[in-house]
Amino acid sequence: MNIPKTLEECYTELENLEDLEEWLNLNDKESSAVSLSHHGLGTWIRNNWGLWEGKGELYNWFKENEINHPDDMSGIIITSFYRFKHNIDIKLDEQINDSVEYYLNDNQKLCILANMIEIAMKDSALHRTEQEYFKKFVEATGLKDEQYKAIKSVLYVKNWTGVLDE
Repeated sequence: MNIPKTLEECYTELENLEDLEEWLNLNDKESSAVSLSHHGLGTWIRNNWGLWEGKGELYNWFKENEINHPDDMSGIIITSFYRFKHNIDIKLDEQINDSVEYYLNDNQKLCILANMIEIAMKDSALHRTEQEYFKKFVEATGLKDEQYKAIKSVLYVKNWTGVLDE
């Protein structure tokens, strides 16, 4: 088995799979075929083509196109392959945009983080457990620790009313 480097190479590798017909029913409507193949064929793609491990040229290509989750990567591969087999325009840009728009953008994540910190500081402090929670949020959303620290610093100054007594 070769790990494909491009979307087009994915088609060749998928066509060579012995169990393809068990995993992907090309006679179904696209939405059914793609969603029903997520756990079978999709899992196989994610596990065998390095998508979960975050390595390889195919993974890097997806990351360069702002596709960050292996589920989305395999979904685009399967959708594109289905369309390729039916001689339909794969509409790759549309698939990428749909995937990217599904998730929050960085400004939305920062807004949520700032509001969570603001609410937590209502008692004039950020407790250790709250800070741990925010760090987990930052890590889970892919924000940078520097962004968290900058927001926290600004909110400390904003909420420090003692400075007005000086």
